[in-house]
Amino acid sequence: MAGNTPPSPAPKMKGMRTLMETLLALAKTQPLRIYGSYPLTDDVKDGFRDFTFSELVDAVDRCAWFIRGSLGMSQSYETLLYQGESDFRYTIVLFAAIKCGYKTYYQNPKNPLEENLAMLDDIDCSKALYSVERKELIDQYQLARPRLEAFQIASLHELFQSSRVEHFPWERKPWEEAKHDPIIVLHSSGTTGPPKPIVYQNGALKGLDTAWPDDAGAMRLFDSLDGAFVYGPFPAFHLGGFHFNSVMPIFSRCAMVMAPPASLPAQNGPLALHIIKVKHVRMLCAPPVLLTEISRCEGGIDTLAGLSCILYGGGPLRSALGDELTARGVKLVSIYGSTEANWIPSLSPTREDWEWIQFHPEAKVAWARLDESSEMYELCFKDEGPIINERRATHWTLKVDEWRSKDLFIQHPSKSYLWKYIGRRDDILVLENSAKVNPIPVEDVVHAHPLISGAMMAGEHRWPPCFLIEPREHIADVESFRRNIWPIIEEANELVRKDNRVPFQNVIVIWPGGFERSPKGGIMRHKSARKMADLIAGLYS
Repeated sequence: MAGNTPPSPAPKMKGMRTLMETLLALAKTQPLRIYGSYPLTDDVKDGFRDFTFSELVDAVDRCAWFIRGSLGMSQSYETLLYQGESDFRYTIVLFAAIKCGYKTYYQNPKNPLEENLAMLDDIDCSKALYSVERKELIDQYQLARPRLEAFQIASLHELFQSSRVEHFPWERKPWEEAKHDPIIVLHSSGTTGPPKPIVYQNGALKGLDTAWPDDAGAMRLFDSLDGAFVYGPFPAFHLGGFHFNSVMPIFSRCAMVMAPPASLPAQNGPLALHIIKVKHVRMLCAPPVLLTEISRCEGGIDTLAGLSCILYGGGPLRSALGDELTARGVKLVSIYGSTEANWIPSLSPTREDWEWIQFHPEAKVAWARLDESSEMYELCFKDEGPIINERRATHWTLKVDEWRSKDLFIQHPSKSYLWKYIGRRDDILVLENSAKVNPIPVEDVVHAHPLISGAMMAGEHRWPPCFLIEPREHIADVESFRRNIWPIIEEANELVRKDNRVPFQNVIVIWPGGFERSPKGGIMRHKSARKMADLIAGLYS
């Protein structure tokens, strides 16, 4: 909220400071420290612009004055939608909105219009900012919701103009008061149902910033970079984009570099390699699909081996690829998080345990076996009292201290403290013969084929299961293509019982780009299954 006093320095106690006050304190004490870097044009060969903490705060103030002049100040943490290109304006709007008393709402522009409008209604959002690239979308919003006030903001280059701007006042609150203030609204992926808005208060970031006991783990890897660049090609509206663009440069010692918005960076191997080389990136944070694409590029694995480490998450990484990367000197660290739970702290694994996660013991993760005969467990939280509960984002986002994630893991056969993510409860296929099949490892084998862009096992409540195959290019001779890829499907079939394997006649070749995909590039199983429902039904009829 606005005030008449200049910002005070941020408190030194980690886990008891807000993003806003920490940003302002760093801009005051380390004004020339690099915060981030963005491409000058859509072509990364034209170069990048680095910007400092001081320059970011100037851009925030410039945007805050615009918000105050166009929408006014908020006295009740109203929701301010931002729809824009995937760039650092998401960070600028976030902090400018906080200064003006709003909480910012990030939406995936590729969601169906009806879903996004329903979420606007859910959180009573009637004000918006947008970049010029999203004007047509905002016009559709306003046609359906006439009460929505919307204003176009300046370009990223204009917000970072060199001229000084008048300081926009903001008053720091004590942590015990500030921890309850809402700052941002994200939304669930919508993988298994309509997406839902999730409000983050300052307290929801406490676990990210807490100095965990004896922590030499993944959370502190960012501090070891000592200001070097990290590349995290997640969309800016996504939880990963929020983390890497707006949280980690402030709460740790790293700087972020972003890719051109239109380049599909989460799936673009050559682009990632170029950015890593020209910006001297030290750490990569990536979804598994990007590691697959980089590994297919000439010299890609050697470039990855030169990084201090790679954090990957959002889904399992194919074991054969991970083993190859590790054998060639790549340091892999598996991480886990969700929009509801944020990033759950973990310790760094040994090289041979790259695909396993050791959750920090102070996080107090609990486990629920899927059923009595299963080796799969669901990650859970139990009520552990206020000190532990407040470190968990679910305490703030869902207002619960008991929580079931619907995410499934298996326990290491000899190291009971290690767990491997294998998929969602919703991913498990229940076949007509009552068998339960985890399709993820089977699909990962098939996806390794160079002619295949995506593979999805299907056949819920039918038997035997089927495979939907998305080729990289248009296929003129489908039967020849099926024969070509059949050996790798046979290899994948070895991972399941004989009576639950996919027969040759149950291989369906769809069209390039046919699957519904998440912002991280992964296949959205349930939306894709609904889209392909007629194809699947036709096979079994």
